[in-house]
Amino acid sequence: LRIQIADGIKKAVAHVEQSDRYWIEMKPFSFESLLMTDCVKRASSMNERGSLQKHINNHFCGLATLANSLYAIERLVFLERRFTLPELVELLKSNWTGEEALRNTVREKYPKFGNDDDSVDRIAVRVAEMFIEELKKASPTETDRKLYPSIYSLWHHRAFGHKCAASADGRLAGEEISESQSPVYGTEANGPTAMFNSVSKLPFNKTPSGGMNVKFQPRLFKGSEGYRNLKALLEGYFEKGGMHAQVNVVGRETLEDAVAHPEKYKNLLVRVVGYSAYFVSLSPEQQQEMIDRTEL
Repeated sequence: LRIQIADGIKKAVAHVEQSDRYWIEMKPFSFESLLMTDCVKRASSMNERGSLQKHINNHFCGLATLANSLYAIERLVFLERRFTLPELVELLKSNWTGEEALRNTVREKYPKFGNDDDSVDRIAVRVAEMFIEELKKASPTETDRKLYPSIYSLWHHRAFGHKCAASADGRLAGEEISESQSPVYGTEANGPTAMFNSVSKLPFNKTPSGGMNVKFQPRLFKGSEGYRNLKALLEGYFEKGGMHAQVNVVGRETLEDAVAHPEKYKNLLVRVVGYSAYFVSLSPEQQQEMIDRTEL
């Protein structure tokens, strides 16, 4: 896994360096340089290495899917000895053909990231640490960019999932992978506190960007003290080391009705990924993404 991560970073760095060289050739001066103290002092454009703050964010997408899959491999191959590793690989290539009962067991019975269970949370933490360590080795690039790690997918987890084969956590080929820092949608069985506890274990002291999305049923925060419940959850998360949370307090039924009757929900505002938007203005795919997010 470490070798694969390092190879992926190497390819990403090569792309960034090539892109930077194009920028230097095509746009030797960048207006932003006028707003950067380093560039002004050096009388040099940010594209010509004038700025000391030149960086690029490197996103790790699908962490929960990967952690859940590695845990399943540990169980199926090394502990329960149901398959050899080559046999499991062939099963996944066949998209779990002939093993639907086992697939359901893996999906429903095996521990998943997001339930405050260290048997799988420790794997997510270790994978995140590997990513950070390998990225640090590759930084800075030849074009002087610092590489910043983040556990973040923006909206790419669906597109990436479409290109991925079946995974050992029971996910079928083509299905989306996990989004940003969030657990796999629908796998949290122990409530919001357990979910926040799992996510807060990740090494956010080494990742300056990233995000997590969570959707709550409005009934959880009804009444005069309702906002205190949300406040307590979020403060507890941040006190444990949590980094970022985007919260929507809206029920699935409301969103599904808004898809069917958009004229009734023109003022329904939702948090998407780093920005808010009117739900009815989103694309059908983005609307389905909002509906599919885990609801607690």
